[in-house]
Amino acid sequence: MAPTERAKQARRAAEGGSLAAQTQLGVFHLHGWEGVEQDNVQAAALFLPAADLGHAQEQMSIAWCYNEGTGVEQNYALAAEWGCKAADQGDATAQWFVGGKYMIGEEVPQDVPLGKTYLELSAAQGFEVGSASGTNATRVESAWNEALETIL
Repeated sequence: MAPTERAKQARRAAEGGSLAAQTQLGVFHLHGWEGVEQDNVQAAALFLPAADLGHAQEQMSIAWCYNEGTGVEQNYALAAEWGCKAADQGDATAQWFVGGKYMIGEEVPQDVPLGKTYLELSAAQGFEVGSASGTNATRVESAWNEALETIL
């Protein structure tokens, strides 16, 4: 399937320096949408400029890429670093992500109260744990249950 007109417009704008278009094109590459070839390396490369400039959504996208090894070499420390940057700007997904890392002590010192705070901030914005999936979600749920047993 050839790239759609939407993908062509995004590519032109991205090549012209539009960070929003770079991100959009990165999403197209990540998922193989809009007739764009799925290319995780290209997706991660397209997210990075906006992440470097402090855009929380792209910081979380890069955190996820590093956490999963999608388009970049898996690196939990960099995942935590990028995730914290986005979480501290109020990104609900990043707050859940970082909260989980603090709950289980993955590449950050285990800190159950801080993890709980991040998870509560995320929930207050409407993020639902059920919308997250994968190994990390299961590990966070287990750590949360263990923490509750310790506290109670």
